[in-house]
Amino acid sequence: MAIVKFSFQDEYIEELKKARLEQPIVRLTDLARHEQAVPLRSLFVISTAKAASGDIIRLEHFCGTLWNINSQDEQVLQRADIIHSEIKEACQALELEIRAGIFEG
Repeated sequence: MAIVKFSFQDEYIEELKKARLEQPIVRLTDLARHEQAVPLRSLFVISTAKAASGDIIRLEHFCGTLWNINSQDEQVLQRADIIHSEIKEACQALELEIRAGIFEG
């Protein structure tokens, strides 16, 4: 089993269009990773699907750094919302079900 990784949603969506999936399910979630400089966190949109071959198709899109300052965090959260919307729209067109979580190997 391999993990096929993408950083940008357009490439990930193109792969979903071409791939034969094990199940018509795409996992979609946000992941906040703590930075060394506390209390900073990096926000990623993570989306995964499992190909019929057993490979994991994975998007890990960096949206920005959360500073715990509402005015600055808002832009980062809006970027994440846009990515979520684009993936949901594409999955709806492909008749794929969106579920929370992450497929892992």
